[in-house]
Amino acid sequence: MFRGVKILGEIDMGFNRESVSRELVRVSKLVQADDATLLADTFARYLIGDRKTALGRLKALANSKLGPPSADSAEYNQTFKTLFDVFYRAIKANTARVASQERQVLGMRFGPGPRSSWLPKDNETLEQFRIPSGVDVEAYKWQEPNGRWMGVGWTGNAKKPSFYYQFRNEGRIQEEVDILIQQRQRHKEYKDKKQEERRNYKHDLVEGDILSGSWGYDQTNVSWYQVVNAGEKSVKIREIASKMASNDRVVPLPGKFVGPAMNKRVSTGGYVKIKSYLSVSKWDGRPKYETPVGYGH
Repeated sequence: MFRGVKILGEIDMGFNRESVSRELVRVSKLVQADDATLLADTFARYLIGDRKTALGRLKALANSKLGPPSADSAEYNQTFKTLFDVFYRAIKANTARVASQERQVLGMRFGPGPRSSWLPKDNETLEQFRIPSGVDVEAYKWQEPNGRWMGVGWTGNAKKPSFYYQFRNEGRIQEEVDILIQQRQRHKEYKDKKQEERRNYKHDLVEGDILSGSWGYDQTNVSWYQVVNAGEKSVKIREIASKMASNDRVVPLPGKFVGPAMNKRVSTGGYVKIKSYLSVSKWDGRPKYETPVGYGH
């Protein structure tokens, strides 16, 4: 809400609505002076992150020009596209200046540090909690002038607090911090366990093994690889060709290489990551499904 409301008035320091309005009128015959004023304010909302409101206003303006879209909405869509293109050109022309001014506004309002911005200034009751060694938690408590107890806590390198609440009493803040410490301790134990498993894992892949993996969007493709050399932690593999076993099933062609050799580390479970969208593992010997030719896209 802060970015969508508080900065809206101050963002005027970053650009002049009248100049933006004039530019909008100049580049589009669809935009009249009154509409341009609305779009200039919409433009400000878009820049400060309130994109839902901004796009809603654009659609409302398109509706006012042509009425609600009908079954044949090509003209409506073109009108909306024209408005958005005008809108976007204005954004590109002014974004850098507005972003710079917004950073200045944020800096003046909250101070330099991302975590210190959540803490009160000149409050003698502000106190930092003592956290056990090795636990990545930082937490504070303080009492407001009206008697309310406040608490805030972070984990790791996060800038956003894990909690920032008003509490009934000082003891409830301690309970919240204890819960956060326990969560981080369990998280650390889980990470340490997984790291130990990765360090101790030994794969069972040997030279000649066939690896397979499926991938694709709106269709299924199958990629095949053959192990040409196996080490303790990694394998050297090469992509191989495949053939149709039936209308929608494929099998590999061992030894028919179609790609260069690659050294890949074997992950826990025997998986080998080829690309961001493809991991392969040892083939089970059964034909694999692949989208038939002429289907998919």
